[in-house]
Amino acid sequence: MAILKKENEPKIDMVQIENRIDQAMEKVKMAYETHFDSSKVIHLNKERFIFCLGAVSSTRMINGIDQHMGFEKHYYCKDEAKKEMTRFHLRKMYGFDSEKSLLEAGNRMFTSGVDYKNFVTFWNNEPSFDKNKLPPEARAFFDQCKDFARLFYPYLKNNGMWAWDINERVGMLRAALACGIINEEKFDAFASELADMALDYFHDWEEYALSCLGGGAYFMFKQSGGELEHAIHFMEMNATIIEHIIQNDRVWLDAYWGFERPN
Repeated sequence: MAILKKENEPKIDMVQIENRIDQAMEKVKMAYETHFDSSKVIHLNKERFIFCLGAVSSTRMINGIDQHMGFEKHYYCKDEAKKEMTRFHLRKMYGFDSEKSLLEAGNRMFTSGVDYKNFVTFWNNEPSFDKNKLPPEARAFFDQCKDFARLFYPYLKNNGMWAWDINERVGMLRAALACGIINEEKFDAFASELADMALDYFHDWEEYALSCLGGGAYFMFKQSGGELEHAIHFMEMNATIIEHIIQNDRVWLDAYWGFERPN
């Protein structure tokens, strides 16, 4: 596996890296096999299903939001000072402060799904574009990212890494609603597209969780410019979070996959 090594970096032990990926992915699979109980499954409306899709992003602390936003209803900042704190956080972390820049930030930052989709075409010897037209540095980094993503293929297959993008964008939307950047109508319109995407690509929460784990690792690998240890550490941290979401919160365990549509 041709993961590039930066100058002066110690030699990469790819066997160890692959073992750590296997351990993280199996940790999530085992959580389902051990704790799933079909008698506890509950049906959700669309809004609560969307909240569940953003479960990992909802675990992070956000300035101005003093508690976990939960999975039952929309969360709103308590006062104007809290709203401004949240707006400042979103500008600093994601670079958005309006509806337009919110959508642009999501498209710019969260590309694990589309990148993986392109990589699959190369693995199948049906490339979606001619990578030789890229500048040499860009081509080398493309290959590096492709090789890293390939490590997750045994678990993700063609389902891809869309879950990470969906999870993160739901989190952005919830925070944007909480501080008044968008209203409930806009939230519903944007988040409904994400819910439809999730149902198009996945069949259950286990597939979604594995995709979220792999997509998050790839996100960090790309964002860090190919820092392999950063990506693997981020993956292991998210594996612990996802295990807690499944085993303790039971959000990705007891929730039915999909939602009940009104008559």
